[in-house]
Amino acid sequence: MSDPRVSVKSAIVGNKLNATADFGSIVSYSGGATATINANFFESYEDIKDPIGPVMVNGNFVYGNSGSLTSLGITADGKMYYGRPSVFYRVITTDGCTAQQWSGYNLNVFEQYTDGSVLYTPARGESVPVACACAALTVRNGVTTDYRAVAAGETLTIPADGYVLWMGSAFTATHYYQVPELGRTVAMEPYLRVEDKEGFVLDGVTSLISGAPRLVKDGAIETYLDPGFTEARFTTSITPRTAVGTTADGKLLLVSVPSASIQQMRELMLQLGCQDAINLDGGASTAMYYNGQTLAAPDRQLTTTLQVFVSP
Repeated sequence: MSDPRVSVKSAIVGNKLNATADFGSIVSYSGGATATINANFFESYEDIKDPIGPVMVNGNFVYGNSGSLTSLGITADGKMYYGRPSVFYRVITTDGCTAQQWSGYNLNVFEQYTDGSVLYTPARGESVPVACACAALTVRNGVTTDYRAVAAGETLTIPADGYVLWMGSAFTATHYYQVPELGRTVAMEPYLRVEDKEGFVLDGVTSLISGAPRLVKDGAIETYLDPGFTEARFTTSITPRTAVGTTADGKLLLVSVPSASIQQMRELMLQLGCQDAINLDGGASTAMYYNGQTLAAPDRQLTTTLQVFVSP
């Protein structure tokens, strides 16, 4: 990862959520990736095939919820951070007038709660349904352009040149809530709600993928199971699997196996010299391409991948 010719990037199909494609097409449209593997778990059996866990593409988060999930963040200069970051998304005024700010607890998720807030960007599409009454702040080209009450059953328009912040009725009823002023210049920035215990930071991160469970942590096998990943298919089942890991000398390993349990993956990643490693989506999603060859072909279409590029 220290080689300046090498860059590693996360990607979603067509830069849109709920978009899938066959692995061959993903490789073909990658723009010349030397290697590609599948990344985040996703809602493969649902109508809306959203990723599980946060995803950042080209320096911009495209999906995320306030719950923590094991993640790998990669900077443009090849630094790698592992942790379980809890990310919020702040809209903050930048015009030097009286400061205002509002937090999006989640990004591009469909779940809406009266005491919560969700930021919707063009990655979600052109619109999003409203499940319960809210206030909506619209930002276009970095300027607040609209703020209004929205009833349950309405549809929010997501501007192609900005975003909309959905804020539940209990969220806007707090004593510290500030009613947005129109015409204000604002910026949207992700931030950690709490400090990550492993030292994960967002500074300089341009790509981020998530998985579970953690396989290796600080050079030792990790047995912690993330919430929602305690079923047999994530633990004892023998199935195709994909993993990523980092060695002590700063190499990133992309690993695909045709058949293994999670414990076998822990032992394998440790034997390969990993200081840190996480399990990614597996089973029918297991995919690996390298240098003109498909080494593992998935049995379903995919949404999120991790791609390696090597410039001349």
